[in-house]
Amino acid sequence: MASAINPLNPTAGQATTQSVRENFAAAKSEIETLQVENTALESAVYWQSSQGKKRAKGATGTFSAFGAQLSGALTTTAILAGRIYFFPFLAIDLSRVTTLAAKITTASAGTIELGIYASADLVDELCPGLLLVKTSKMSSSALGVVQESIAPMSGHQGEMLWAAVSVSANTSITALNTYSTENHLGYLGSGSTPISHVSSITFTELPSDASTAALSISAAAVPAIGWLL
Repeated sequence: MASAINPLNPTAGQATTQSVRENFAAAKSEIETLQVENTALESAVYWQSSQGKKRAKGATGTFSAFGAQLSGALTTTAILAGRIYFFPFLAIDLSRVTTLAAKITTASAGTIELGIYASADLVDELCPGLLLVKTSKMSSSALGVVQESIAPMSGHQGEMLWAAVSVSANTSITALNTYSTENHLGYLGSGSTPISHVSSITFTELPSDASTAALSISAAAVPAIGWLL
């Protein structure tokens, strides 16, 4: 961007008020332009993966999922009523995440509830613990993104958190293929198939404390829970 500031103003020995005002006006305009561009840049790279890679947030309306490592690696998965699905992700910066969202691909005459949990403080066990934030029970009767505003979270950088989803009637939502997610749960047996998430039938809706839930492991696609930009 070429500057409109005239380096010859004010003229030596015969400065005019008008020439000074013109330079101040040009400087003001250029500074404000830079401020807008800088704000957009900060917003575009606010999320990092657990590997420290910057993630562009994309255009307004872009859906971004927690734990995703590769873009475009999407599928769908069935979310069954009476079962809560949890999957872990490493929190880097959640301070600008102001919504929780999921994308419904097969609608149902029921509701869907989304949440984020801290990890339980258990020795040698990785499992969800206390609820940090959750949505209300949103309608799952229409295809597309469902979302709800949440209070921004802070103070969890570097912690293992868990995204969670629960439905009152069988529903399908957008999911992440296993190979495109962060792997924090190890592998099935001594094989090479990664455990992608866990689920529980101990509760039928998101509890305030999930540490007592009996968990089943899965290598299936990961429910894509995230936020809408």
